[in-house]
Amino acid sequence: MSTEARDLQSANEQGQEKQREFRSKKTPEYLKDYVDIPGQTRSNLGVVKNRRTILKGNLTKKINTIRKLTNERKSRRLINLTLKQLKEVWNKIEENHKEFENLCTEDEERQKADTWLLETQENLEQIELEVLEQLEERAEESASVVSAPSIADKVNEANSSVGGCILQQENENCDKNSDLNLSLKTSASIMRVKQAEREAQIAKLKVEQLKARFKLETEIEAQKAKMAAESSQLDAQMAIKEAEWEAARKEKEAELLLDGTSVGWGALKRTRMWAKRISALY
Repeated sequence: MSTEARDLQSANEQGQEKQREFRSKKTPEYLKDYVDIPGQTRSNLGVVKNRRTILKGNLTKKINTIRKLTNERKSRRLINLTLKQLKEVWNKIEENHKEFENLCTEDEERQKADTWLLETQENLEQIELEVLEQLEERAEESASVVSAPSIADKVNEANSSVGGCILQQENENCDKNSDLNLSLKTSASIMRVKQAEREAQIAKLKVEQLKARFKLETEIEAQKAKMAAESSQLDAQMAIKEAEWEAARKEKEAELLLDGTSVGWGALKRTRMWAKRISALY
């Protein structure tokens, strides 16, 4: 490698290092616990499961971050930004779940994954609802602070041009806070409706799982009963066969004994006849 090429490579490495340092400095404290998802191919089910484990960890980090921000009553911008990132992680989890469904063949494992997905989605919607309700309360507090001066003071201030400008600015602030409050109330209402729908879906899924489990248990019991009946029938057939074999054996033994007895009497008769002939000669 020439000297110019080495210098160019060194300059590129230094530039990349400076970019990384700049990005790390620009990263807010509340985002430093965020771990990006490495890109992986859809090679097999194990890869999809490993990716889902990483996504679950990221989801937990985002939930903890947003709870910390709301408890400390941080600015709405930070809370909304973290809430947006939480939704991005959740979208990746939904994509991963679709890949999992395409690869997984175990019904029980798929049902567990579906249940976890619905319950987690319900939990996230509850968190989002709590965040919106807190922002709604904070907006109402801001509106009450803006409207705190008395009407008489506002009228007196309106007598002068400067006072009129102040009153106009306060009215604009009131209108903005009112619009924000209305928007937050609407969002909170929508989230409550979604949460109720999600609870209904979870209940329906649990009913379907119970039906499937009962059907499977019924089929297993029926199969066991069928196998027991077949086993009893086979035992009866074997007992009949053994009895038939025993009867045939006894019959054969009887025939052999009968044949042996006949042969013995014939020999005895022939011996007696020759004995008589010999005694007649003498």
